[in-house]
Amino acid sequence: MEQTVHDNELIKAKKALRVRELVILALVGCLLLALILAVKNAGRERTIVSPPVVRDTFWVDSNDADPKYLQEMSTYFVLLTNNISPSNVEYQNKLFLNYVNPNQQGALSAQLMEQAQRVKRNQLVTMFYIKGFKIDSYANKVVINGQLDTLIGDKLISSMDKYYRLGYQLINGKLYINEYGEVKSNNPWGEFIK
Repeated sequence: MEQTVHDNELIKAKKALRVRELVILALVGCLLLALILAVKNAGRERTIVSPPVVRDTFWVDSNDADPKYLQEMSTYFVLLTNNISPSNVEYQNKLFLNYVNPNQQGALSAQLMEQAQRVKRNQLVTMFYIKGFKIDSYANKVVINGQLDTLIGDKLISSMDKYYRLGYQLINGKLYINEYGEVKSNNPWGEFIK
């Protein structure tokens, strides 16, 4: 009788052990599947973002951005810095600087401050009319060409074709400006005009 009780306990223990082994195998299988998915999706984060004016959806991942997004944001920034008057130039510059990479804020801030002083001193109004874009999505750079009209009061004093280049850096899916300036039409990817 004692042997039978002992045999029954042994059978129950073996069944419990077998159930635990099956549960452990199932958990190992789930863990391997999760590991495979994690490795497959490592570094593949994609964030859907929208510019100040939404015309389309765009994607941004850790190092790259949709060329349409670069174009939309560049449109916003070039108009922000070139459609100015004495009454709005400081506000426009402040908005622009919110998007500038902190490492480049000093240089771009000085450049924009110099522009603001010239606009106020001469009571200038400038308007930029975009004609075209060149986009290097691998380097996250955009060249915008257009016509910059400058007025004093209601009198047009100059109308010139200009080319501006914006360079971007993506940090944690957020777009930062790391270069901005006027470039030559025959070498838009070269040095900035001083």
